[in-house]
Amino acid sequence: MVEPKYLQIENELKEEILSGQFQYADKFYSEKELKEKFNVSSITVIRSVKDLVKAGYLVRYQGKGTFVSHSPHQRLVRFKELNLFPQKDGAVKEDIKVISLEKEDDPSINFELGINKNTYHYHLIQVRSVNDVPFLYYQAYFAPKFINHNKIKDLQTNFQNIYVRIRQDSNIYLLDEPFKEKDSIVKASSEVAQALGLKEGDYVVKQEKKIVSSKNSEVLLYMVNYKKLDYTEVSFTTPDYPEI
Repeated sequence: MVEPKYLQIENELKEEILSGQFQYADKFYSEKELKEKFNVSSITVIRSVKDLVKAGYLVRYQGKGTFVSHSPHQRLVRFKELNLFPQKDGAVKEDIKVISLEKEDDPSINFELGINKNTYHYHLIQVRSVNDVPFLYYQAYFAPKFINHNKIKDLQTNFQNIYVRIRQDSNIYLLDEPFKEKDSIVKASSEVAQALGLKEGDYVVKQEKKIVSSKNSEVLLYMVNYKKLDYTEVSFTTPDYPEI
């Protein structure tokens, strides 16, 4: 199917903004300039510009013109998450205990995984500890097709790392696939509190992450983890920040 002209123009203008041809607060093309640039009608360029304004790439000021607004809130940054492990006698020993791997048919999880509501998914639960102190309650959800079911017989050996399991069974390298993560501070439920040695209602970091296939956007893994506050540190830097 042929892409509509307004969308072709929109994508080309977006590429100009993202490639650095415009900086933050630069004045953008006028309607007349866009009509001449693409040899189209006012209606077409107005629709393209409206979409870019709605998406946050441009901002329009009555009587002044259109300006680039993309840079401040869309600039590429590097995200780094660190596990802060208090040292004990100069050594750090991290352990992973697989609590369970169950078949479930929770409709809300099936929705997140993009699978039929009448089928089932796997729910993997782990507790991760450092120096025998639990710090992370780990939950991973995934469709049955991604693992070799014969491996379920020995959970402690075969499900220490679900990334490795899926790579070995389905030849999918999850670390190279697109993902979206949202971190928030929440109160621990009784289940989470018990697993982490906390009081119900204590604050923890909730980490919700979804990994999808770069080929077809299929959901490969959905995770909902809870981490103790004092074991977490995050940093954000722009790629051009000098390493010290």
